[in-house]
Amino acid sequence: MAGGPEPERNWLRVEEAGRSPRTGAGGGRRHCLLGDDGDSPGLRGYEDFYSDVALDPGLISAILDRVLERKLAYWEVALDLLGDFADVVKEADDFAGQRGLLISPRPTGGSSKPRQRELFDFIHAHTSARIFFHSCGAVRPIIPT
Repeated sequence: MAGGPEPERNWLRVEEAGRSPRTGAGGGRRHCLLGDDGDSPGLRGYEDFYSDVALDPGLISAILDRVLERKLAYWEVALDLLGDFADVVKEADDFAGQRGLLISPRPTGGSSKPRQRELFDFIHAHTSARIFFHSCGAVRPIIPT
């Protein structure tokens, strides 16, 4: 990825999910490539991050853009090396607490949706693996029906 950070190859984490009758790439084993858990609020501290969502959306936008750059750089290396052997790619970020969403799903500078779309499109362009996306909390309002 031109101009992006170069992830170290020891970042790559692969979990073997057990044997399956599947043949071909992976020798009949199922593999899951694990991405960064993507704790965007943890980069700045939860209180500061969520205050800045309201008070400094430009800063939050820059932080989320940087997180996306790092993820794209990671997946470029990981999928180049192992994309043909993966059945599942795991991504994560925290969008909710126990009682509901932490950031409005409305498009704003702090919105993750366009960044997720770019990331997921990139992953799909480089592997046939399915994406497993994890988010803690009560995310039902943003799950498509």
